[in-house]
Amino acid sequence: MDVFVLLHALGKLEGGLADLYAAYAAKFQAEPMVFALFRTLSQEEADHRNLVQYQVRLARESGEVFPEVPVDADGLQAAHARIARLQAGVDGVRLDEAVKSALVCEQDVSEQYYRTAMPKACPSLGKLLVALSSGEKTHVERLRGFAASRGWASGC
Repeated sequence: MDVFVLLHALGKLEGGLADLYAAYAAKFQAEPMVFALFRTLSQEEADHRNLVQYQVRLARESGEVFPEVPVDADGLQAAHARIARLQAGVDGVRLDEAVKSALVCEQDVSEQYYRTAMPKACPSLGKLLVALSSGEKTHVERLRGFAASRGWASGC
């Protein structure tokens, strides 16, 4: 896959998560702790999207020729579809389901694959991808901590 196509897809994925978490924050705004959790996650995902967009601009301006990146396009498409389904079902979601779905999204194997495989194919983009991967790990820890505070198993 072309690096710029992949980066665009990753930016879309991060933006989709930002929108999903913003919708969860709005749905659960009556609970300040829940609202703050999802608002923060939403803002951080929006920051991730902006980092991807910034990297695209830098890469285009550099004139560097990047190799094709071997990716599972079906996995990426499935991640986008999952987020779209979750966004469509926000109105009927319970809090435990929202937390579980956020954990699933953050741990999505396909999302992590793109973050780890791409630095090997495009070392100049490695720092961005390491930073994004680190952010996702932080989100997983935060969500697990919240689930534990509610007495839910880590997988809800």
